[in-house]
Parts: sequence; structure tokens; C-alpha cells
Amino acid sequence: MKNEINLLPEKYKNLRQKNRWKRLKIAGIIILAIFAAALIYVPLFLINKMSAESIMLKNQLVSMKDVSDYRMTKQELAQDLTRWQNIIKNLQSKGNEWSKIISEIGQNVPEGMELTSINFTNDGSLKVSGQAQNYNLVAQFLVNLQNMTIITEAEPISIIQQESGLYGFEINCIIANGSDKNEAK
Repeated sequence: MKNEINLLPEKYKNLRQKNRWKRLKIAGIIILAIFAAALIYVPLFLINKMSAESIMLKNQLVSMKDVSDYRMTKQELAQDLTRWQNIIKNLQSKGNEWSKIISEIGQNVPEGMELTSINFTNDGSLKVSGQAQNYNLVAQFLVNLQNMTIITEAEPISIIQQESGLYGFEINCIIANGSDKNEAK
């Protein structure tokens, strides 16, 4: 081995080694500072990234719910449209029949009585409302309805004497063709 001869004063002898240790200490401190900064920054970065993804997923879920609601609404509207189209076709096919029924009912109204409304229902029946001067006229009208060939059944819903002394009534009538067609459905 080779012996080194160092002629430098004591003060300078270990300067190179001291400088090396200083540089190592500074480098170590810088590395520790970078590591500490990374320990703080990386979790914050991940939290921000995850919260942004969470918000994006929530928005996607809301838009999926909106699409789902839209599809349900669209299906319900399509079913309603089909139902209404069937009702319209049914009423159009019965146009002359309804006129005939109203005409026949009008011919069977006794004197001293007036009809206020005739309402057709989806089940093929109709509700007749009106006023009569006395109870016997309502009973006579009910018998007239029951004797009509186009009406299979006529039942009073209500007969009420009003303050004016007139008898208000409602009668439910089942039409022969209307009930048969609906039973077949």
C-alpha cells in the first residue's frame, strides 16, 4: 500500500472529507424534504382526484336516473296513447249507435221530467241524470229504460228530493252491445 504524505496544515487536512460530509448532509436533507413533501402532496393529489371522480360518477348516476325516468315516462305515455287511440276507435265505430241510444232514451222520457246529462263510461255502460216533478215519474222512466231492447239493465244510483221540490236522480244503464264487447276483451 501506498502511504500518502500530506504536507497540508491540520486545518486543511480533513477539509475535503468535511466538505463531502456537508454535501451528503445537504443532499440527505434535500431528499428528506422532497420525501416529506411527497408524503403530503401525493395523498392530497389522490384525494382531489378521487373526489373529482366521485363527482363525475354522481353526475353519471343522476343522468342515468334521468334516462331511466325518461324511458319510464315514454313507456307510460306510449301505453296511454295506445289506450286513448283504442277508445277513440271504439267511439268512432259506435258513433251511430250512440246517437241511436240517445234518441231512444229521449223518446222514453215521460212528461214532467228532464234529463240533465248522459255520460258514457269505458265499461260500455252509461249514466243518466235528470230531474222529475215527482217520484212516480222517475219510477216510470226507470221501467221505460228496462223495457228498451238496447239496455239490458237499468239500476237507480240515487233519487233525492231537492230543496226546489224536484226529484234529482241518477240511473246506471248497461248497454247490451257494450257489455258483451267488454267481456270479450
